[in-house]
Amino acid sequence: MVLLSDNPSNEDTLGFEGMAEILHTVIRDMPEPPFTIGIFGEWGCGKTTLMKMVQARLNENEVKTVWFNAWKYDGKEVIWNALIQQIFYTIKEDPDLEQTERGKYLKARIKSAASNLAKYAAKVGVSLIPGGFVKPEVVDSVAEGLRPLNANDEQFEFINRFESEFDELVSAYLGNENRYLVVFVDDLDRCLPETAIAVMEALKLYLDRAVAALKFLYH
Repeated sequence: MVLLSDNPSNEDTLGFEGMAEILHTVIRDMPEPPFTIGIFGEWGCGKTTLMKMVQARLNENEVKTVWFNAWKYDGKEVIWNALIQQIFYTIKEDPDLEQTERGKYLKARIKSAASNLAKYAAKVGVSLIPGGFVKPEVVDSVAEGLRPLNANDEQFEFINRFESEFDELVSAYLGNENRYLVVFVDDLDRCLPETAIAVMEALKLYLDRAVAALKFLYH
């Protein structure tokens, strides 16, 4: 009897070689992204392993990828913020950008965009504070946090221009229109339904706009 590890692997222990190669070829040669691929199956059947194998092949072809584990953030923070912040983090930590002028430019812009996005997400998240948790002396502060955005707020201006700014950042990261970004969303099927919907809404809202960005969705 041979026992297989329950952990995902880049090695083909489940006979996924042919499927991984087909998915890799489809993604690599897709002429007009963005688009979405869904992988469906029972828990433990190897969906993450298949995704890891596809990612490894894409990385070998110098295709930029982002790995996002949706379940890791389920119920812990505003999920669309976590997704975008993971994309920002991946760009910022890309070794190809080390000690380059483009890297310095992107890191400076990401620092500002990520900070403002986090502030906006925190403002939205304040409304999720459970009853009885807030002390009376901070009620005014919470009320200010719950106040709807208006045209005078810096965050209102930010969120309205964020889509185009995100588009510009991804385009600058990729370098030219013939390259694309592949986003792997892992463990989406473990999330609460509202979390899964929020992730897909974020993919539609932000990654549909990003020039030459491709979405790869695991459900």
